[in-house]
Amino acid sequence: DPLTLVPGTEQDVFHDLAEWTEELIMLVVKYFCPVKQVIVTLGCYYAQLADPLKVMLDAEDSWLSQRLQIFVQQGEVAAPAANTVWQCWEEFGRTPKEIKPRDIEKSMKEEGLYCGDVVIWQPQTTAGPRRPGASEAPEDGDPMSCTNVRDYAESCMNHISVIVRHMSAEAPFMPDGIHSHMEIGQPCIRSLLQRTEEDSREL
Repeated sequence: DPLTLVPGTEQDVFHDLAEWTEELIMLVVKYFCPVKQVIVTLGCYYAQLADPLKVMLDAEDSWLSQRLQIFVQQGEVAAPAANTVWQCWEEFGRTPKEIKPRDIEKSMKEEGLYCGDVVIWQPQTTAGPRRPGASEAPEDGDPMSCTNVRDYAESCMNHISVIVRHMSAEAPFMPDGIHSHMEIGQPCIRSLLQRTEEDSREL
């Protein structure tokens, strides 16, 4: 196990490429935390194509809960409730529209998953999709909070980074360390001569 460094049995190891068959599949698994609004990568999951997606949730101490517990202990995500109903998405492309919901009751082959595909788990929500600019706020009072991974991806695409610099009113305006005279375009010869005369007077 790459996380615990505990050696597994021969039946648990799918990394031997000599034993790899077309019926084996490796998925990159992520988790979206709707409480902290963050996505974390849980790792790679090896399974059979005929297995249903919910095989990651089988048993009380499932693979998903084991991997998720590490991020819960580190405080990166909130612990899901014990009776959580899970929802799975496939990160099919780079745009939010290409994040498709998947039926966890169906097999990976029926859902069209192939080796190397990315799936994202999250607690299922009954809330409808939220779009940027929606007037209604969720129950937690945060209007920017997203309830599913598709809305979260759309929200990230519509965010921009704004840098605000506080300038002293008495100091000269020098963005990036370059003195600015608040002139746009090429200065005329007259203004250059006038500025030279002003500089010589100061000296």
